[in-house]
Amino acid sequence: MIPRGIRRGDACVALVASVVMATGRRMRRPCAGLYASWLGALLLAAPALAHPFHASRAEVDYRAECRCLEVAVAVTPEDLEDLLARRIGQRIPLESPAIDAALVGYLKERFVVSAEGVKRKIEWVGKEIDSANAWLYFKVLDVPTEFELSVRLLFEREPTQVNQVLVRNGERRRALTVRYKGAPSHGGSLR
Repeated sequence: MIPRGIRRGDACVALVASVVMATGRRMRRPCAGLYASWLGALLLAAPALAHPFHASRAEVDYRAECRCLEVAVAVTPEDLEDLLARRIGQRIPLESPAIDAALVGYLKERFVVSAEGVKRKIEWVGKEIDSANAWLYFKVLDVPTEFELSVRLLFEREPTQVNQVLVRNGERRRALTVRYKGAPSHGGSLR
């Protein structure tokens, strides 16, 4: 039973009121035990909650007027920063312009578009970094409507990585899911 004047959702106040009513004495730190038990449960569960699923999302839009692909890729910032730190031998925050050359080099190796047997060039546009996502923006130049797409982002860091790609050409759409153990390359035809 919750004492009069106590809101139903206020567990800490209800706990204090119950202890005061039962013992006649106030608790010195009424919620310390409650907070400590929550903190303990959180710390025990942290490894499981930290980062259980490794995935990237890419949106690829074909632009007929420039024969190019406009690409936006979202990855987990921590995963990308850790991977780049191992590759270049030092940790540089993703927000820093100094990391852009390493990012472009990585994308050229791991987000590959080829057509007619020729690997197409990437033109870096920019990035947006927040706590949940690192959005990477770039163009792939001189791309005909039929091309091969290979997306192998972060596979070397995490074998359970899943890369989801949505390719659009006007009203036409094609969704691809690329896993490490599956076929590493999928063709995209946008006739």
